[in-house]
Amino acid sequence: MKKAAGIVLAVAGVTALASCEKPPPGVTVFTGTNSERLSPTCFSWDGQIDAQQCITDAAQRAASGQTASLSVVPENVVGISVDPAIADQGWYPTIAGQRLTQESITETYFRFTFPRVPASPEGYPLAVISEGEQKGVWALRMNVRS
Repeated sequence: MKKAAGIVLAVAGVTALASCEKPPPGVTVFTGTNSERLSPTCFSWDGQIDAQQCITDAAQRAASGQTASLSVVPENVVGISVDPAIADQGWYPTIAGQRLTQESITETYFRFTFPRVPASPEGYPLAVISEGEQKGVWALRMNVRS
């Protein structure tokens, strides 16, 4: 009886592990003493997403308040930390659709000074876009405060 119960538990454990999916990598954005850990708006381990459509959707979701948000003071530093799986493939940040770097970043950390811009009720969408085989977009709404 004990042997049968042990076999049932072993099979259940293997089945549970087999059905687990590896979680997608994450991104953390911070400024001052505030930070937000982001899950991807869209992500694919094998690159099977329409990256441009995903970027458009992420920007719309950020502008409409359907993503996390972070308050930022103009001319303060904003840091972006990505999981190594993102850095290994290359990535770049954008604000309101404007790329912040010409080249892809392969480091896990990037920082920039938030530009002096007027406050906007929609905020400014910040997106982190991964390249390579593992594609994804992480979005956040940056709310300007004085």
